[in-house]
Amino acid sequence: MQPLGLKLQLVAQQSSQTLVVDITDEQDPLFLYQMVCSEQDFHILKQDQQLLVDFQAFPQSFTELVQYCQLENGYTAVFNTHESTLSIVEANQFRALTHLSL
Repeated sequence: MQPLGLKLQLVAQQSSQTLVVDITDEQDPLFLYQMVCSEQDFHILKQDQQLLVDFQAFPQSFTELVQYCQLENGYTAVFNTHESTLSIVEANQFRALTHLSL
């Protein structure tokens, strides 16, 4: 498994904001996964995944989850190329718990 690049960007539009998540692969210049999440999209994501943060706090919370993955403390970021999803998973002695799936 090779490391992927991750970039988060909060883009201000006329009356709202959009979060853009880019995943790239240095070994494959043609690989790009991009997720664009508007404030309206986030409300659906929040409801579907039972998130406890609002849109304004989401970029920071997502960044913290990715940083947990870098510490190798049971958290991993898993990119599924077949489903084009990025999941943040915490493995403990009982089960693997998905904290977020984009």
